[in-house]
Amino acid sequence: MIDISDGMLGDFTRISEESRVGGIIRLEEIPVVPGTAPGEALVSGEEFELLFTIPASQAGAARRSGCFVVGEVLPAGRGVRVTANGRPYRPRHPGYDHFRK
Repeated sequence: MIDISDGMLGDFTRISEESRVGGIIRLEEIPVVPGTAPGEALVSGEEFELLFTIPASQAGAARRSGCFVVGEVLPAGRGVRVTANGRPYRPRHPGYDHFRK
């Protein structure tokens, strides 16, 4: 589990790298405030929400409890990728980097 204050994509990438797995984020599954572009929600920071992984068998229970399922974990070697309505999506940047000027 990680807070996504540095951007969902960057923080999901951190989880994936530390866990030695790949993953996919489905842009259309990210909940956004009306007027916010889903792509912006993917890489902006300061949302102060939590991102966590669960077994796929628990996705239904997570949804019923009010959580949003925005992607899935993939086997190692698949990398992290983003799709928008089933098509590859290239974000404008990977998220906040504390060491970038």
